[in-house]
This record gives sequence, C-alpha cells and structure tokens, in this order.
Amino acid sequence: MATPNVSRQTARAKQLRRIRAQEAKLRHDKVRLLRTELATLRERVRLVERELRQLGEHEPVSSAGRIRWDEVFAQLDDTFTARQMAELTGVPASHVGTVAHTWRSKGWITARERGVYRKTSRQGGHSKAKARSS
Repeated sequence: MATPNVSRQTARAKQLRRIRAQEAKLRHDKVRLLRTELATLRERVRLVERELRQLGEHEPVSSAGRIRWDEVFAQLDDTFTARQMAELTGVPASHVGTVAHTWRSKGWITARERGVYRKTSRQGGHSKAKARSS
C-alpha cells in the first residue's frame, strides 16, 4: 500500500505536469498571436513606405533593411510591370531588372515585352493565397 508521502509526491508531479502543459500551450498561443500582430504591422509599414515613395520620398526603402522578394512576388498581379516592382520596393530600375532576370531564370515569370512580365504556373510555391494566409 502506498504511503501518504508517496501519494502526495505523485499528486504534486501530476500537478506540475499539468502546469507545464498549460504553460506550453500559453506560450504557443502567445507566439501565434505575436506573429499575427507582426505580420499586420509589417503590412502597414509596407503601405506607408509605398505611399511615401509615391509622394517622391525615396529615403525609406525598407525599414527592416532587406526586401522580401518572395512577398513582393506574391503581391504582384499575374501580369505586372517593372515600374510596379520599383514602386512596391523603392529599389532602382537596375535592381528590379536583376530580380526579374532571376525570376525568369527560375521559370516564375515570362517577359511579355520590355518591362512587362507575366507569372507562370511554376512560381516556386508562391501565391497570393499563401501570402494572405501568413
């Protein structure tokens, strides 16, 4: 027969496991909420940066310092222009050309005419639905 001391230790161990499980769930929920909030804030920053660029203010290229070209790709329509890419990112035309060349090499886009591109069916797993869900 189990002694009262062993029973109390077992009960405490169960309670600690339950608390740890609750903590893990709370941490997971908090991370999910913070990631959602971060994505919302990043989108807002992109919109403000784009508006500033459209007003002729080219200083804030990207507040984070790096452009997420996969996100830019997801934001573009099926047919888009190099100018639209530049407006979304604020980078010079030469850099837009380099990125477009990379996308063409990967088979993600085809050139319709100079500076006009169309997305292909091989888009490297990038789609508007994916961009909206993240």
